[in-house]
Amino acid sequence: MTFSKSELISLAFISPFDENELKDEIMFTAISKYIIPVVTPSIYQQAVDDPHRFQELIEAYIKPCLAFYVKYLHLQQLFLESKYFIPPEISNVKNNVKAAVAEVLIIAEQKQLDLTKYVKANYLPEPTPLPTNSKLISGFLL
Repeated sequence: MTFSKSELISLAFISPFDENELKDEIMFTAISKYIIPVVTPSIYQQAVDDPHRFQELIEAYIKPCLAFYVKYLHLQQLFLESKYFIPPEISNVKNNVKAAVAEVLIIAEQKQLDLTKYVKANYLPEPTPLPTNSKLISGFLL
């Protein structure tokens, strides 16, 4: 399973830009911080090894989630760089930028919630219910 920068840019950004401006570290960070903990390392590795088997998971859930977290991390990095730095005296612009980045995070979190629900429904086993006639005595289930 591979994620091209151009594909992630087209999923999350309105205006295209040079994919060389998107650092690989941002993609790797987004995968390790936001995708693997949700899908589990085991399922993620299976999807890497056999993407056709996990096509719906990858195309409909992982890629959109990853794209918006990449956008979120990329925007944060851009606004920390000196050429995009907004001086404190232009507080209304700075507030608008913060609001825009926060909005991207809201979208990314919703995509992650959708991914979580899909993984739970399709790949994680249902918890075993406790027998109805059991009792808890001194911390032991009898």
